[in-house]
Amino acid sequence: MLAVFLVFIGGGLGSAGRHLLAGRIDRAIPRDLSIKLPVRSAPFFPNISGPLLSAPFPLGTLLVNILGSFLLGFMTIFYRQYILANPTNITLWDRYLWQRIYIPLFFTGFCGGFTTFSSYTMDVCNQFLAGNFFRAWLTLSLHVIFGLLSAGAGIWLAWRIAANLAT
Repeated sequence: MLAVFLVFIGGGLGSAGRHLLAGRIDRAIPRDLSIKLPVRSAPFFPNISGPLLSAPFPLGTLLVNILGSFLLGFMTIFYRQYILANPTNITLWDRYLWQRIYIPLFFTGFCGGFTTFSSYTMDVCNQFLAGNFFRAWLTLSLHVIFGLLSAGAGIWLAWRIAANLAT
C-alpha cells in the first residue's frame, strides 16, 4: 500500500511539474512564431471548425518528454550500476530506500506523471485533425527520436558517474 501512495504522490508532483514547465515553455513562444495555423474545417470532421483545431506545435510537451526521458534513463542505470552492482558500498537501509521508496516515488510516480504519452498523442491527433499531416508526423518523429536520444544520454551519464563513484 505504501508503494501505491508513493506513486500517487510522485505522479501528482510530476504532473504538476509538467503542467508548469510545458505551460511556461509554450507561453514563452511569441504568438507569431507558434506555428499556429487556424483552419476552417477539419478534413475528417467537416462540421467542426474554429480555434479548437488551431494546432500550434507542442514544443512544451516535446521538451518535457525529452527531459523526462533523460531523467528516467539516468536514474535507471544509476540504480543498476551503482546501487545494485556495489553491495559493499551500499547499506541494507539504502537498498530498502531505493526499492521501497525511491523507485515508486521517482521512477514510476514522478517520471510517469512528468512525461506524458496522452498529451503527446493528443497533440499528434490535433495536428492530424487540423489537416497538418506533415506537422503531425514531425511531432511523432521528434518525440520518439529525441526521447530515445535523451534517454541514451541519461544512460551514458549515469554509467560515467556510477563508474567514478565505484572507484
